[in-house]
Amino acid sequence: MKTVRILGKGKMAIEDVPDPTPDDQSVIVKVKASALCGGELHEVRSDAPVQTAGRYNSGHEVVGKIVYASPNSPYPMGTRVGTPFVQR
Repeated sequence: MKTVRILGKGKMAIEDVPDPTPDDQSVIVKVKASALCGGELHEVRSDAPVQTAGRYNSGHEVVGKIVYASPNSPYPMGTRVGTPFVQR
């Protein structure tokens, strides 16, 4: 899958990463739209008050549809969802 990777001060890229492996309570969401938050934009522009060390995946402000639901998930496949924050 694709992710926006924050590479550090002033740098970001779209990269391929392995698909997630869900546990017995997780879902997988096919992302329809995503956005960078203001904090991430500040970091990429290098004017953030606190800089994050190293690389990390941008991962929130996402909307999409559940395409896989683990057996113990309370959310069925096909549900449209929005995520407030996801970080790995």
